[in-house]
Amino acid sequence: ADKAQWLASHWSRQEADGQWHILCDTAHKRTNPILYREAEALACREEIHAPTLWVEGAQTTLLDLYGGRYPREEWDKRLAALPNIERDVLDNCGHMLHHDQPVALAARIARFLSWSFPGKRDEHQCID
Repeated sequence: ADKAQWLASHWSRQEADGQWHILCDTAHKRTNPILYREAEALACREEIHAPTLWVEGAQTTLLDLYGGRYPREEWDKRLAALPNIERDVLDNCGHMLHHDQPVALAARIARFLSWSFPGKRDEHQCID
């Protein structure tokens, strides 16, 4: 609750109606002006061969933000199109992983980078 209050006070303001309204450019709420074709998007993703890490929170409600347009199966299909993806789920956090579980997320990213790019680590150690 403390984190939610802190985040709300930095990213939104409470209006006369008692609701919190996000302080962002309303353009972020627009649908993409470019025609989106699933087959083309999947084909593009299939060409991404770089190691890719996808981490989500076990309690995320991200899919709710899309109003049911993308069921979980569709989301998973889009992620699966990346040929070199590594997926993980962090417990006890939602969409804001870096706020809810910063140490666990940093450790997961550090492990990914050390496994995906061997020999590229510097003298700093991973957080475990």
